[in-house]
Amino acid sequence: MPPATQRQRKLTAGQSRQILFLALFLPVLVYGSGIAIMISALPDLPDTVAIHWNAEGEADGFDSPLVPIIANSALAVGLAALFFGMTWNGAKRGTSPTLVRLLTAFTPGFAVFMMVQMVPSLLNQRGLTAEQIAAQGVGLEWMLGLVVGLAVAGVCWLLAPQLEPVEAHTSEVAPLPLRATERAIWSQTATMSTLLWWILLAVITGGMTATIISTLDKPDQWYQIAIFGFVYAVVFSTMTWRVTVSPTGIAVRSALGWPVVRVPLEHIKRATVSDVDPLTEFGGWGIRFAGGRRLGIILQRGNALEIERNDGKRTLVVTIDDADVGASLLTSYLNR
Repeated sequence: MPPATQRQRKLTAGQSRQILFLALFLPVLVYGSGIAIMISALPDLPDTVAIHWNAEGEADGFDSPLVPIIANSALAVGLAALFFGMTWNGAKRGTSPTLVRLLTAFTPGFAVFMMVQMVPSLLNQRGLTAEQIAAQGVGLEWMLGLVVGLAVAGVCWLLAPQLEPVEAHTSEVAPLPLRATERAIWSQTATMSTLLWWILLAVITGGMTATIISTLDKPDQWYQIAIFGFVYAVVFSTMTWRVTVSPTGIAVRSALGWPVVRVPLEHIKRATVSDVDPLTEFGGWGIRFAGGRRLGIILQRGNALEIERNDGKRTLVVTIDDADVGASLLTSYLNR
């Protein structure tokens, strides 16, 4: 079966200019200005500056002033490319107008939030000794960044283009040829790509290791390990799902058996196949919610089994190989 038709939205020249200005030009200007200011302050900075502060606001990490400049430059390039790509691709692919508008406003707002924190935290260390830096602590830059960033995001929300909604294109499937008394079950495993597996494994391993190290000398905070361990186990369990279609409906069960999503046959209006882009339509991977009252179990890009319900609850979207087979079998049972 050919892939489901992708949703497309034709942008006007004015809408394209608005998105390019708000989601690309403004963030690049903010990031570039912030990095330039930090670089200009290098001659006045000591050889070692504070680059990290603990929860009490005390400096607990020190390094060359080049480290935060290089790190922030790399982070700025990555974030600018990521958020603009999500915004532009979402606008072109027909993603919910509200989500596109939110991304268009969030991108420059986050850039301001980040730079208003990073630039003063470095500039405030000009001309100070190591002892003065250690005693200085962290200021209220994060709060100022939050306020200014929200204000900028609010203005950009008002300036963002008003896009027309685009109906999701789903492909109808022919019912699987079954005799009236014949029963069949379809079961398929859906999992994330190998790259995403390794990325999540690295993040979870790093986070768990940091948690264990931070609690080695604090036995009264051992509960943090248990909490993070539980959260990580749930995250791992939602990286692989088993999708089963039977005469009773559809069940989507995670690797550990929980969580599980069931839709009885009598609550299914129709089963179709759609084409899904995780970032632009659902904002990422995993259990996600999207516009159009859709609940997604999003593990990969491409074909998805889409279950429209007749009980008023959210449409279920599961990205999976051979989605057309599952939809075809469900259609057969619905036609009985």
